[in-house]
Amino acid sequence: MQDHRKLKGQKMQNFNIKEVKILPLDIKLINEVLNIENELKIHILSKENILKELNNQTFFYFVAIYHDEVIGYISLSLIYDIEIESIVVKKKYQRLGIGTLLIDYILHFATIHKINNIYLEVRKSNFPAISLYKKKGFLEVSIRKNYYDNSEDALILKKSQ
Repeated sequence: MQDHRKLKGQKMQNFNIKEVKILPLDIKLINEVLNIENELKIHILSKENILKELNNQTFFYFVAIYHDEVIGYISLSLIYDIEIESIVVKKKYQRLGIGTLLIDYILHFATIHKINNIYLEVRKSNFPAISLYKKKGFLEVSIRKNYYDNSEDALILKKSQ
């Protein structure tokens, strides 16, 4: 059996975040996005919803691509403010800065489009994500009690530009 710590160390040594591209989701990559969710055993998106939302002017999907591999994505809705709907990164690329790169992309997107507020929701137990969001200037504005299926609370965070 291989030592996963050793493999992760090798992956980190070879990984160059400067080679990651953030691009709008191309319809041909939808299955790759869904495969990431399957790998992580989460179900946020469906193919039908993505297809419907890609034709809607208020929804946006961006993918992180590294050497022709989709390694993460971020989805958001935009009406007057941005609401980040989901940020997902492949397991082997987690904790390598991909989430930060996706958040930074959306912060830049907000600046270009003159959007003042960005909101997101996160599980109260998702300490790594909460740490990232707070590092990026998000502040807790509300709690949704017993929001998730397991009765876990959701934190609502906001960043004003």
